[in-house]
Amino acid sequence: MKNLRIRFSYFGVLIVALQAFPNIIWALFPPALNRLEGNASSVPFIEYGEHILGVAIVVLLLFLVNKTVPNKFHRTALAIISYIAIALYWLCWAMYFAGVQYNAVLYPMVLLPPLAFFCAGLTEKVWPISAASAAFLVFHTMVALENYPMGGLAIMTFKNICEGVFVPCIGFYLAAVNLLALALVVRDKRAARSGAWRIKERTLLIISAIGGSVAMLITMRLIRHKTKHAKFMVGIPVIIVLQIAVVLFVCWWLKSGMT
Repeated sequence: MKNLRIRFSYFGVLIVALQAFPNIIWALFPPALNRLEGNASSVPFIEYGEHILGVAIVVLLLFLVNKTVPNKFHRTALAIISYIAIALYWLCWAMYFAGVQYNAVLYPMVLLPPLAFFCAGLTEKVWPISAASAAFLVFHTMVALENYPMGGLAIMTFKNICEGVFVPCIGFYLAAVNLLALALVVRDKRAARSGAWRIKERTLLIISAIGGSVAMLITMRLIRHKTKHAKFMVGIPVIIVLQIAVVLFVCWWLKSGMT
């Protein structure tokens, strides 16, 4: 607490603005099919708690900083997770405006903003932001469960997914994260040669774990970067195997349990 100061946060305003933008568009130009309309809890404690926590998070992000952390737009691993969470949030909103309003789209819209806020708090080393985000996630999820019961997930069948509900979006995400992985490896290789700012190894491994493993491994091999580091030359292939196993399991589960 002794390091926390009331001061305008550049990183905080970026996170708040990115998260708020699709919500503003939705409020000004709601789609004809609008399942989120009237999304509220019948329990006053939950309803008011959600709103109070949401406002508190915004205020804390904008005006509370840690004096030991530079006041800038961060590029750490946790900051990148915040950016990715918001990017996926925007993707869900794009699907929503396109009429794809399954619960399997709505629930990520519930979970991704608190995740972005939580990681932003960790990035800034402002624990009240992360604590409020965790509490907000609980209240936000309770409101969603009341209005959109989890049984509604079954509306999205395996056939729906195969016919283009999720596959194009997953393809877009994987293309984006693999391009990011490629760019980061090339950037780090150039930085290693010039002595400039390096990308943390933890950041590269996180990008690999969230889907950029194939492009990262291939790029490292092609430009001979970190080829003597076991954590990459062994770790990334292990990640790829685990990712393939997860994909196969999810496909099996969807086909057996959601048709």
